[in-house]
Amino acid sequence: MSDVREAPRHIDRKNRTFEYVIVLFGPFYLLHTLSLWLGLMVGVVALPFYVRFVAGKQDGYMLHVLYGLGLPAGNLISRKIKRLSP
Repeated sequence: MSDVREAPRHIDRKNRTFEYVIVLFGPFYLLHTLSLWLGLMVGVVALPFYVRFVAGKQDGYMLHVLYGLGLPAGNLISRKIKRLSP
């Protein structure tokens, strides 16, 4: 009798569900003062582009891209890291 359990097939599969929810509802939250429908439509249009852009990329890829463009990353990236390469 063995006490070893079999690991699920999807244990190493990337899960970007949280990122997709942010991309979908982020514009809705940011643009709610202008128009609720405008924010929702921007999110619906932006989501497929985001999914296509990050497909097959490593985790944290968008953070690296934004940091490379010069947008402040705050405390999300350690100050010890001098150079980021995706």
